[in-house]
Amino acid sequence: MSVDDIVADNDRKKQRYYFDRHTPEYRLQFEKITEEMHARCPMAWTDTYDGHWVAAGSKEVFELARCPHVSNDHDLTGERNGYKGISIPTAQRASYVRGGILEMDDPEHRTYRNVLNPYLSPAAVKRWEPFIHEIVRASLDEKIETGQIDFVDDLANIVPAVLTLAMMGIPLEKWAIYSERRTPRSTRPSTPPMRHGSPRCTARWAST
Repeated sequence: MSVDDIVADNDRKKQRYYFDRHTPEYRLQFEKITEEMHARCPMAWTDTYDGHWVAAGSKEVFELARCPHVSNDHDLTGERNGYKGISIPTAQRASYVRGGILEMDDPEHRTYRNVLNPYLSPAAVKRWEPFIHEIVRASLDEKIETGQIDFVDDLANIVPAVLTLAMMGIPLEKWAIYSERRTPRSTRPSTPPMRHGSPRCTARWAST
């Protein structure tokens, strides 16, 4: 890297903002931090975790998501640019496995996307809407009489699991097994194991 390259790189990073979404401060001051970034620097450089860009504005996020020059690549073998994927900080699993299609660039990404597109087109997804509504209703019905719900364990873990099984043609009676596989990654270690689906709930999905 030449001196000119270093100067140009530093010039691009003039808009700096200390940003760490993993701290308690970020959780407690989310609105304040977001509003400040929107006003001062919707696209900013932070030095945390070896340095990375932070897009706080919806326009900036939209442009980045569409830009073909922004890489998501996770180069496990170091044969390309050595990029480490989309996890910040780099996940422990980054040295031996990557996050599927989310960490692929074209042309590899396009190969998989072309296979998936017919099943995930707007028209294809539209056909699943009645089934999704039924899953959501069944999940809410299970908890409505108690007057309380854990939106992660009782809804957000269940709906994607059941829908994914249905799309893949796997018997829905087994939804709890596949849903539980996600639980340790999305809940605290102290959280009790997820309850298996009730016969009433499972029967409703199986007959849908």
